[in-house]
Amino acid sequence: TIDGGEILYMGKKAAHTDASGKTQYVSHKELREFRSYCGLVFQQFNLFPHYSVLKNLTDAPVEVQKRSREEAEETARAWEEIELACFSDPWSPGMIGEALASPAALTLFAFCGERAVGLVSAVCAADECDITDVAVLPAYRRRGIAAALLRELFTRLRAGGTRHVYLEVRESNAPAIALYRSFAFSPCGRRKRYYTAPEEDAVVMRLDLSGDTTR
Repeated sequence: TIDGGEILYMGKKAAHTDASGKTQYVSHKELREFRSYCGLVFQQFNLFPHYSVLKNLTDAPVEVQKRSREEAEETARAWEEIELACFSDPWSPGMIGEALASPAALTLFAFCGERAVGLVSAVCAADECDITDVAVLPAYRRRGIAAALLRELFTRLRAGGTRHVYLEVRESNAPAIALYRSFAFSPCGRRKRYYTAPEEDAVVMRLDLSGDTTR
């Protein structure tokens, strides 16, 4: 529960009911906590491997399901490096660790040589999926890396039975919005003051995986 009320999962909307029975939508921080909660709830289904890598974007993805402590720590450090380089409000090491440990999460990394240069991460429940993170190091942008990661993600989600995919994006992030539109995402809502540093609304976008997402 959050604030002692019932947690609801309604598509991309995470909400709780307060003591009076009124539905309240959660904050950015609470939504992240809710995603971790979902990962625990769906552990028994073991929906996806913990994470995968795309070697140089052209080789077949390599599944990494059994990892040593050293490998797990290296992956977390690579994710943290990408977060710090890309976002003014990056994920904390704790949040990254939870995402890598959750069987309900799927994270794909893109490598250039031995260096992780981009990633996409998603959390799924039933036939819906929430893309929680898409990032590419600034020096490696405009090379099709984000598009390659998304294509691979959608292939895996479709194979796993996912029908609908949701994400949030800063309303001022025109390049990202254009990328998502190219995959047939469409706006379906807005979250006021969702982002911080700087404060900004989020555009909620939705993709129907039964449609054509080729690009």
